[in-house]
Amino acid sequence: MTRISMNVPNVPSGIRRRGLAPMGSALLVIGVMLGVAACRGNSAESSQDAQVEEGVVLGVRDVAVVVRGSIEEGVTITGTLEPYRRIDVKSQIAGTLSRLGPDRGQAAGQGTVLAVIDAEGVRSQAASAQAAVASARAALSLADRMLESARTLHEAGAMSEIEFEQASTQREAARAQLSAAEAGEAAAAEQAGRTTVRSPIDGLVSDRRVEVGEAVDRNAVLYTIVNTTRLELHGQVPVSDAIHLAVGQPVVFTLDALPGRTYRGEVARIEPTADPGTRQIGVYLRMENPGGLVGGLFATGRVLSGDAESVLLVPLAALRGEAGSERVFVVEEGRVVRRPVEVTGRDDRRGVAGVEGSVREGDIVMVSPGVNMEEGLRVRLEGRPAGSGAITDSSEVQ
Repeated sequence: MTRISMNVPNVPSGIRRRGLAPMGSALLVIGVMLGVAACRGNSAESSQDAQVEEGVVLGVRDVAVVVRGSIEEGVTITGTLEPYRRIDVKSQIAGTLSRLGPDRGQAAGQGTVLAVIDAEGVRSQAASAQAAVASARAALSLADRMLESARTLHEAGAMSEIEFEQASTQREAARAQLSAAEAGEAAAAEQAGRTTVRSPIDGLVSDRRVEVGEAVDRNAVLYTIVNTTRLELHGQVPVSDAIHLAVGQPVVFTLDALPGRTYRGEVARIEPTADPGTRQIGVYLRMENPGGLVGGLFATGRVLSGDAESVLLVPLAALRGEAGSERVFVVEEGRVVRRPVEVTGRDDRRGVAGVEGSVREGDIVMVSPGVNMEEGLRVRLEGRPAGSGAITDSSEVQ
């Protein structure tokens, strides 16, 4: 028989004196250890319960206070400011450039000579047309005299009726030949006039694409003339926004190149149909340019559609859509409460929305609540929340 030895922890002598066997002592020690573990487990569970009871900790940037104020509603359009008039001046005949006018950046008033083209045959055609007119006039003069002589002879009975009619017909033919020659002269003169290219508008030379001595074809672009006294911004907006716009509504422009400055303008045009690709409506915003701004600047135009006075404001980030409606999460007595609201206006520039419904001035709303946010969740605010910077009125437009 094999003897089994077992290491038993030290047991107080008093226990031994009571006659407990070593196995009994070991069971007693295990029981004590299990009791200690159980106590520790209870302590951990109590700590977790305390954390749950404490709730989610929110910083001052996680919440905002509902305030009452005004909101400037509008639609925002971004894009490039372009001159409201831009014309590519083309050659109307083929030939060689013998002279050019102003260069890039220089003024070009309406009628200013931009280029002169030497076109083969154009001047000779004009001279030929002038000669044809002179010949036709002489022939008509001779026909007039012959008709007068024929009338005298016919009245005296010395010319037959047929001969008189022939003289009259020859005069009418001479008159028709003169009319045709004059038309040819006008066409030749018009063609000759196309050798001189003039600016069709008052403006500045944006581009000059040719040089003296260069051969050009018909319809070749020679110059680009722009008028920057007004600038336009073209953009597209959803149909839901376009229905709130009208020609003449005021617009505030801001330029990325000139931060802190604003410019006033208006809605110039609204396209009557939606783009078939984007299903959006084209809108043109226009501003006066007394300061001589150049075209091509990136700008933001905000169409001001009206002011709503004394409304409750919440950050746009606090809104959450649900089944076609909006809601916000309000912190009330340490717990999250969901409140339905109706959006009465949006101000994207300030990042706020005007709302009506189950919110009151002074309520604390959660900014950018998570998608898994549950009503009734316990939260704890760390610090005293104040009006969010998104809600605070920014500086007014100048």
